[in-house]
Amino acid sequence: MMKINRNSLHFKIILVIVSVLIVFILFFIEDLRLTKEAMERMEQAKVESAIQSNIPSIADAIYFGFEKPIEDIGNMLLAENSNILAILIKTSSGKKYLFKKGKNPFKEKMDNANYKTFYIEKDNKKLGEVEIVYKLILSRQHFNEYRKSAFMFAILIILSIIIAMRYLYKRIKSLNILAEKLRNFDLHNIKMIESPDNYYEVKHITHAVNKLLERINDYARNLKTVNKTLLRNKKRLMDAQRIAQMASWTYWPHTKQVEVSREFYRILEIDARIKNLSIKTILNSIHSDDRNFFINTLKASIDKGSRFDFIHKVVTSRGKIKYLHTEGRVRKFKDAPTEVMGVSMDVTEEIEAKLKAEHMAFHDPLTNLLNRRAFLEKIDFLTKLAKRHKQMLAVLFLDLDNFKFVNDSYGHSVGDELLIKVANILKESIRETDLIARIGGDEFVIVLTDVKDADSAEQIGKNILNLITRNFVIKHHSCTVTASLGIALYPNDATEPETLLQYADAAMYEAKKLGKNRYQFFNSSIRLRLNEHLQIIEEIKEALKTEDQIRLYFQPQIDLSTGKVRGAEVLTRWMHPKKGLIFPNSYIPVIESSSLMAEYDRYVLKMSFKQLYKWSKEKRVKWTLGINLSAQQFNDKSLVDNLKELLKQYPIDPSLIELEITETLQMEDVETSIRMLHEIKNLGFKVSIDDFGTGYSSLSYLKRLPFDVIKIDREFIKDIHQDSEDIIIVKLMIQIAKTLEKEVVAEGPDMEEHIKILEALSCDYAQGYYYSKAIEAKEFEAYAESKK
Repeated sequence: MMKINRNSLHFKIILVIVSVLIVFILFFIEDLRLTKEAMERMEQAKVESAIQSNIPSIADAIYFGFEKPIEDIGNMLLAENSNILAILIKTSSGKKYLFKKGKNPFKEKMDNANYKTFYIEKDNKKLGEVEIVYKLILSRQHFNEYRKSAFMFAILIILSIIIAMRYLYKRIKSLNILAEKLRNFDLHNIKMIESPDNYYEVKHITHAVNKLLERINDYARNLKTVNKTLLRNKKRLMDAQRIAQMASWTYWPHTKQVEVSREFYRILEIDARIKNLSIKTILNSIHSDDRNFFINTLKASIDKGSRFDFIHKVVTSRGKIKYLHTEGRVRKFKDAPTEVMGVSMDVTEEIEAKLKAEHMAFHDPLTNLLNRRAFLEKIDFLTKLAKRHKQMLAVLFLDLDNFKFVNDSYGHSVGDELLIKVANILKESIRETDLIARIGGDEFVIVLTDVKDADSAEQIGKNILNLITRNFVIKHHSCTVTASLGIALYPNDATEPETLLQYADAAMYEAKKLGKNRYQFFNSSIRLRLNEHLQIIEEIKEALKTEDQIRLYFQPQIDLSTGKVRGAEVLTRWMHPKKGLIFPNSYIPVIESSSLMAEYDRYVLKMSFKQLYKWSKEKRVKWTLGINLSAQQFNDKSLVDNLKELLKQYPIDPSLIELEITETLQMEDVETSIRMLHEIKNLGFKVSIDDFGTGYSSLSYLKRLPFDVIKIDREFIKDIHQDSEDIIIVKLMIQIAKTLEKEVVAEGPDMEEHIKILEALSCDYAQGYYYSKAIEAKEFEAYAESKK
C-alpha cells in the first residue's frame, strides 16, 4: 500500500473528507435530538390544549354545583384523547372526580407518563384543580419512522464519500506515478513521458510536463551556447580589466577564503603561478598608512551589510606604491554576511595627477614656492600660533627692481630663469620654520617666525638684499639685479594676515620711491598715506554709483589733411563733492593698485557709449572716441561680453569706438592678446596701440597684431622741432604704419612747428594742446562745430 505523506494532497483530501464526515454525523445526531423534542412538544401542546379548552366549562359546573357536566367533560376528554390515561378533578369543597383507563396512575407513578395540573378559577377565585396523566404516543411513533429514514440517508452519504475517496485515491496515485517518473528522469537522455491513465486531468498534466521537458531540452542546448559565450565574455572581461586596470575579487567571511581575477596579480605585481592567495597576503599588500583603515572599513561594511567605496594605497611585490579605488558590496542571507564582492581599480595616474593639481593649486608652478592662496592660509596659522606663544613675526615683501626691463630686453624665458634663481636664493637664506611664497610676477613674501625684535628682522632683510644684489648670467645674458624690501611686524603694525601683507607691500613701494635697492619698515607716515589711498578707493566706489562725479572729458583729434575734428580721446576727471575737480594722476594710480580698476573702466566704457549714442541721435555726427583699456580690463574674461551688452543697450556703429591698449600691455602675452583683439575686431570695434614706441615690440609681433591705429607717444613729439633724431624716429614710425596700412595719431603737439613737421611727414591725425586740452562734452561739441 502506498505510504501517505502528511504534506501530500492525498492526505489533505482524506483529512478534509473525514472532517466533513464527522461534522455531518454530529449534525445528524443533533438533528435527531431536535426533531424528537419538537415532536414531543407538539403532542404535549395538543393534549394540554384540549384540557385547557374545557377548564371554563368545568369551572361553571363547579360554581353552580352541577356534577353531571363535570362527569361528561371528564369522560369526553378521556375518550377523545388516546394519550390521556387518567383525569382527577378536585373542587375546593373537597369533592373528587376520577376518570381513568385501567390502573389508577395517581396511586402508583407510571414510567414514561407525564403528570400535569391545571387550576380551575372563576372571577379570580380558585374553585379547584384538574390533574391529568398522559403519554406521548404519536410523537414517538413518528420519530422512530423519521430516524429510520435519516439513518438510511446517512448511510447513503457515507457510501458516496467512500466512493469519492476511492476515486480520488486512484487519481492521486496516478499523479504520484507521474511524479516518480519525473524523479527518475534522465536529463542526459530526455524522452517524453506517457500518461499513467486516460483521465483528462492526468493527461493534461502529462502533456504540460512534456512541453516543459521540450523547453528544458531547448534550454539545455541554449545553455551550452551560453556557456561558450560566457567563456568568451570572461576572456573579454579579463582583457577589459587589464585595459581599465581593474581587478575583481570575492571574499567569503565564514571561510576566510578569497578569489581574485588575473588583473589583481598584475596590479600587485604578484607571480601568476601563485595560486589561492590568502586574505593575509592581500592585507599585507595594503600600505601600512591605510591598512587599519582598510580593515576597519571592510569590517564595518560586513557587519552592516552595506556598500563600501574608498581609495587606498598598496605596495606591490616589487616595492612600488600604487593607489587603488576599491568599491563593492556585501551579500547577506538571513542577516548573516555570505560573501563580499568588490573591484579595485588602479588609479595611480589619476591620484598622482590630482595630487600634482592640488600642489599646483597651492604652489607657484615656476618656482615651486607657495602661491598667494596657500600663503594666506599659512600666515593665518602662523599669526594664531604667534599670538598663543606671544611671539613676534616679520613679513618681508620683496619686489625685484626693473624686472620688466629684463623681460622686455631678453624675453620671458630669461625672466623666468631669473625668478627661479632668486627663489632658490631666498629659500636658502631663511630657516625651515620661516615661510616663503611668490604672490606675483616678481613679488616674493617671506614670513620670519619667532623674531626677537625689529633689529633681527632688519638684519635678515639686509642679508637677503645683499644675496640678491648680484650679476646673473642667464642664457649668455648678463642681468644685474637689485630688489626693494618692505617689512611689517606682528603684532606691532597689525594682527590680521591680510593687513600685514598690505602694510609690507606699502613699505616696499616706499622703498622704491626712495631709490630702490633698499629696505623700508612700515611706519606711521606710510599708514597715513595708505589710509588716504583707502579713503580714495571708498570715495571712488561711491562716485561710481552716480553719474555726476566721474566725468568724461574729450581731447579732440584733428585730421591734418582737412583741419576738421575726427573725434577725441576719452579722459576722466573727478568732481569731488568737497574737494572740487581732481585730475586723474591724483587717483588713477591708487585705484590701479586695487581691484576697483576694472569697475572704473566699465563705468568709463558705459558712459562713453552713452555719450556717443547721444551724439549719433542728436547731432547725427560720426565722431570717433578713443577709450583706454587698463591691464585689468584687458585681462578680464568678461570684456567681450560687456562690449556686446553695451552695443545692445546703445546701438551705435562700433567702428566709431577705438579701444586703446598700451604697447607694453599687449606685449606681455602675445598669443592671448591676439585672440582677445580678434574677438574685439570681430564685433566691429577698432583697436589702437597707445604710447607706441615706449615699449620693446618687435616688428614681427606688430605684423601679427590686428590693430587699426598707432598713437605715437608725446615723448617723440615734444622735441621734434629741435631734435633731428626724433624726426627720424617719428618718420620711421609713420612709414611702418603706412606699410602696414594703419592710421597714425601723433600725441602731444603743442606748437605750430610740431604740426607743420607732422603734416610734412604725412601723419594722419594730431591730438595735443596746440588744438585743445581735454574739455567737457558741450565744449567739445562747440569746438567741433567751429572746425567745420
